[in-house]
Amino acid sequence: MMKQWKRFIALASVFALCITVTPVQAVGTNRQNVVVDGGMSHSIILTDKDTVQVCGSNQEYQLGIPDKEQITAPQTVEGLDNVVSVAAGYNFSAALKYNGTVYTWGGGQQETPTAVNELSNVVAIAAGQMDILALAGDGTVWQWSVGGKPAQVSGLRDIVAIDAGGSHFLALTTNGEVYAWGGNWSGQLGNGTTQDSTKPQKLNGLFNIIDIAAGYSHSLAIGSNGTVYAWGSNGYGQLGDGTTEDSSEPVVVKSIKNAAQVAAGTDCSLALTKDKKIYSWGYGEYGQLGINGAVISQTSPKIISLPSGSVPAGIACGTYHCLFTSESGAVYAWGRNKNYQLGTKKNVNAETPQRITATVADAGMYHTNSLDSVSSWAREEVGVLYDKGVVPPLLWNSYQGNITRAEFAHLLVSLYQDLRNSTLSATNNQGKFKDIQDHPLKDDIVRAYNLKLISGTSGTTFSPDKPLTRQEAAKMLCTFLNVVEGANVPTKVSSMTYYKDAAEISDWAAPYVAYCYQNNIMKGSSADTFSPTTNLSREQGLLIVSRLTEKYDWF
Repeated sequence: MMKQWKRFIALASVFALCITVTPVQAVGTNRQNVVVDGGMSHSIILTDKDTVQVCGSNQEYQLGIPDKEQITAPQTVEGLDNVVSVAAGYNFSAALKYNGTVYTWGGGQQETPTAVNELSNVVAIAAGQMDILALAGDGTVWQWSVGGKPAQVSGLRDIVAIDAGGSHFLALTTNGEVYAWGGNWSGQLGNGTTQDSTKPQKLNGLFNIIDIAAGYSHSLAIGSNGTVYAWGSNGYGQLGDGTTEDSSEPVVVKSIKNAAQVAAGTDCSLALTKDKKIYSWGYGEYGQLGINGAVISQTSPKIISLPSGSVPAGIACGTYHCLFTSESGAVYAWGRNKNYQLGTKKNVNAETPQRITATVADAGMYHTNSLDSVSSWAREEVGVLYDKGVVPPLLWNSYQGNITRAEFAHLLVSLYQDLRNSTLSATNNQGKFKDIQDHPLKDDIVRAYNLKLISGTSGTTFSPDKPLTRQEAAKMLCTFLNVVEGANVPTKVSSMTYYKDAAEISDWAAPYVAYCYQNNIMKGSSADTFSPTTNLSREQGLLIVSRLTEKYDWF
């Protein structure tokens, strides 16, 4: 029901997706295809044949197979092919086809899949208790109920991810900001109040978010450093902060580091980490926490014991049951099973993950935003960097614009933390630079300084929003390589005859520029010029880092 399979699908042309056959580049973290989802009493699966399978109750036609009251194991829905995404609502289902069209069924109205003729160029879908969300290729969001007509959600632009809960909705922008609207009785909108809102409101205090999930009356998000945030209802500990007190503002979920995906059901939460562990917390009366026992309230995350040999690729939650897919394409489910929604041919609850007889579509990764503005000659290499999950959301657009000193420090710190699989402390040297105290990237600037990746523009200033020059970038790159690879950069350089403008390179920068040239790290702006004081663009910064990941085989 509560769209737990993350909605990071291309804002490029739908025809560039190809996500069920050939993986294309991803933005941000490792994003999986939307291949499995759970409703109140049914599950929906996107198979490796680009078709849709369902199991569970068909009381409201949510299975899309006429004359079936319930189905005990996954069965194919006729008339659907070339599907790239699925979604399960409370008692309805939806599918997105390769050509950008949406089909819905169920809700007591549609017995079989029916096209939503009012929509085209859709790149992502999400289903809640009553409503469906669709993300269009132009970054707009549309909302409707089964049988109704879609209406554009006003006030949203540049959206790359959507999710739907009980009666509230979330959207994530290209720069990592979260918007929420709908019901708010438990603070699930995260705006510090319990007042409903028909218009999307930006959540203050959340920055550089890479993943979102909406449960029945609580919400989850992941920051670029892998921290999980939660807000809303907490009667069963679903916020994971060790309490059962609701919170109308985001709180940090305890004990989880390096999270890659989150999922939320009714009072239940899941997180998948980069090291392939699944954590659960919240309500588990039906075994949906997957910890080999029925637990009413679990206020802190615990690791789920996974079947031998299974490596999770993605997670999802229904109302009272959960699912994960493995890297081999297997599907596992656990939790409530009164209506055979687990697809195991049994109608008894499962307290640990059980294998389903279905094979899901290729869990390859794909764009969350278009790389069309990247120069054609650089697009493949920049895309590879996205595919590795290195680029923070702040750098997901404006590729031809200047990259700032703070943004490049942020990129290098993000890369370092990924390589070391850890989060650096930002507690030291907080007062070093007086001009970063209110800057959103303050912590990463401090981390970069602690790593000796950066220096200030003076003893007390960093100039975080000043464009980064090419010679400044050369120094930061060399200091990064010294920290990560032990690179020994000479302190002096005799001559640089390969650059006609060598005399324009500052003395402090000359050794770094020479080392970058000699080690094929960063070349000139042309064959024989370096242009030391020219600003570095985002595209150029990402391209350099992409080549470094290949050169040193970092991933």
